[in-house]
Amino acid sequence: MMSTFGFLHGQAELTSVDSTRKNIQYSLRGGVTVATATQTPFWLRSNQFGVVPEKNPNIFLSGSIMSDYTKKNWDWGYGIETWINLGASSSVIVPQAYIKAKYKRFEILGGRQKQIIGIVGDSSLTSGSYIQSGNSIPIPMIQIGFTNYVPLLKGLVAFKGFINHGWFDANAVVRNHYSHQKAFYLRFGKDKWPVAISGGFNHNVQWGGTVITSNRWTVGKKNPQDWIDYWYVFTGKSIPTFGYVDPTKYDLIDRGNRVGNHLGSIDVALEIRSADWNLMFYRQSFYDDGSLYQKANIRDGLNGVTLKLRKPSSSKIYLRSLLFEYLYTVSQGGNSFDLDGGPRGRDNYFNHTQFEGWVYQENTIGTPFITPKIATRQDLPQPSVYFFSNNNRVKVFHAGIAGQVNQVSVVAKVSYSKNLGIYDRPFPEGINQTSAMLDLNFPLRLGTMRNLNGKIVLASDIGKLYKNSTGVSISVIKRGFL
Repeated sequence: MMSTFGFLHGQAELTSVDSTRKNIQYSLRGGVTVATATQTPFWLRSNQFGVVPEKNPNIFLSGSIMSDYTKKNWDWGYGIETWINLGASSSVIVPQAYIKAKYKRFEILGGRQKQIIGIVGDSSLTSGSYIQSGNSIPIPMIQIGFTNYVPLLKGLVAFKGFINHGWFDANAVVRNHYSHQKAFYLRFGKDKWPVAISGGFNHNVQWGGTVITSNRWTVGKKNPQDWIDYWYVFTGKSIPTFGYVDPTKYDLIDRGNRVGNHLGSIDVALEIRSADWNLMFYRQSFYDDGSLYQKANIRDGLNGVTLKLRKPSSSKIYLRSLLFEYLYTVSQGGNSFDLDGGPRGRDNYFNHTQFEGWVYQENTIGTPFITPKIATRQDLPQPSVYFFSNNNRVKVFHAGIAGQVNQVSVVAKVSYSKNLGIYDRPFPEGINQTSAMLDLNFPLRLGTMRNLNGKIVLASDIGKLYKNSTGVSISVIKRGFL
């Protein structure tokens, strides 16, 4: 037997694979989502890779077929997943469609594949990794790298990382623009050691494309996208200030800041292990517009702790995991921003005048607590410049718990947020929000059908950021091997 991870960094649930048979797995799912308001509750739709519509009622059908690696050296795999939504927001969504190949631990992949970027303690309980949380449909891409740790020095040190090139769709501001992503992470400590330290960074850029909506920053019909511009994107370097800089190609943002929208996080984690439990402390620090380099937004970040317990040998009721997180994005380096060497504050996380924002197909790519303005109450202040979010200064207290009660798998999450809007258009005081979720997964027996599960998810929103709503999603899932 061998096991494979489904995500890049978040500690995803392991899927057991029998290497003695052909590894082609399928999944079929059908169900319904209903709520007391037309807006689907936050934890029914967030971090679901964009497949759950914002509006309900909704009947959904999904199917997937995937083949993963089974060989140690050369091997290849593929996957395709399709969702059909019928109801208040009818759609056909393909969150995964990829083909991949590997030699030992080096991999090349093309298409759409679900992945989370950044260190989080438990991908099933987290509020969401800052830069890529699994909240939106994956961006189609070509990616190369090492998505599992590669040991060095007899396992004392290990590394993993990747680089990819992706393609965004059109939005209100630009079309045919690109995504550049890379990441590199190190881990210190052997697998059997009681303590391990890990850390690294991710670098993400929106760049290029054809301008749809002109503004005072726009100087042409296309954003810079020559090979020299890819060099600026890849390295994060500024355009040289000496010599001639073409003002008909590079606008004021390009010249004073960077070519493209650069953003990401620097992550660190400490893991303490025993025979019965694992404890992880982690921190993601955000960078955007140079504030972190100037140490101006050092208060902002995602802070978390996760406790994972080993499964008891005989108990039918047990706790699997606990998680607590605190997300803070209020500072943003202060309210001052100067392209001419002054303070680089007012980061306006995920908003950008040239590219709309860190958004794909109307869903936030990163943490879902920086919300598209179409999802917040319409009577809240709206930005006059930014198309994407009217709320990216938030304080979030988040907790999650997972366990087992007889044959029922139980996952619960609750989040409380204080929402301040953005510096340009602050919210009035008291725009607080509580969102909670209870997920029950249990085996079903219908005649001779095997590998059948029922799933019931209850969720509720109470507060002044979203419409108050309580909803339920009920579905039946069939999994197996072909």
